[in-house]
Amino acid sequence: MSILLGPCRSQTVTPETATKSLRIMVSACLDISMKIWSSGKTLHYVFPECAHKFSPGTMEALNGHHMASSPEELVNSQCRVSLVVTPTTTLRDDRDHKRMMCYPIHKAQVLVMKEFEFNLPL
Repeated sequence: MSILLGPCRSQTVTPETATKSLRIMVSACLDISMKIWSSGKTLHYVFPECAHKFSPGTMEALNGHHMASSPEELVNSQCRVSLVVTPTTTLRDDRDHKRMMCYPIHKAQVLVMKEFEFNLPL
């Protein structure tokens, strides 16, 4: 497996060290995955669409401080998503179907842009 990731690893790391580190990471990921699957909860992740309006409830603007002093000002100025860095992550409790609960884990990190107005000649 470390041969496949050879172009991605540092030249100072030996293949044995890379393989050992990769095995540790895969083992940890499998352990977390088993816990999530057996918990009765569902992990959801959603990537917001580019060009949609910025929503401070589910998004965090990484470059928003350059355009406005608050997330609400970004909404008022009609800012749009230009690039999605990380998805919105939520955890849904499916154990009791009568009262499902949804817990936010992480807001999507996005880069925003100002909405442009095109004035076409008539």
